[in-house]
Amino acid sequence: LRLEQVESEQYWRSVARKIRRQAKGRAATDTARTFFKSSLRKRAQWLREVLFEAYEELDPRLPELVKALKDRGYHVAGLTNMDADRLEFLKLQFPFLQEVRWVRSAEVGATKPAEAAFDGAFGILQTEFGVTKPQQVLYVDDEARNLQYPAEQLGWQTLHADLQSDIALPDTRE
Repeated sequence: LRLEQVESEQYWRSVARKIRRQAKGRAATDTARTFFKSSLRKRAQWLREVLFEAYEELDPRLPELVKALKDRGYHVAGLTNMDADRLEFLKLQFPFLQEVRWVRSAEVGATKPAEAAFDGAFGILQTEFGVTKPQQVLYVDDEARNLQYPAEQLGWQTLHADLQSDIALPDTRE
């Protein structure tokens, strides 16, 4: 099952089915027994809640970075492999994320780091923001593997941002 090919409810139901198949024949705790005896809908809801709790905090510099970019006239967009439910949860938990135009892998039919995901995102940036050249894109990612290939190879400017590094905003736009 590929995430970009299904709607959110289908995705979560498939996750619940997969866990049930893996647990068959194994000794189960009371919690696991309760989980697997519950309806598919309840299992999917429980999984959503548990998995979303993993996002307790984001890099504390991100709200300031998004604001600074927008104040300088940049359009801010994000490319993510997240499903719609998880992204909406994060946008509610971290309101500054609502200021970002999110391009989900499901929207472009490919997941990062596939070049097709970046090509699809660039098409959206062209249509919605009037971007005409790859050099006009500053791609920020906390995973270095997504920077060199394909972002830099496509001509995008890149910035590796993680909790241990300083984030320096570019001075000019091309």
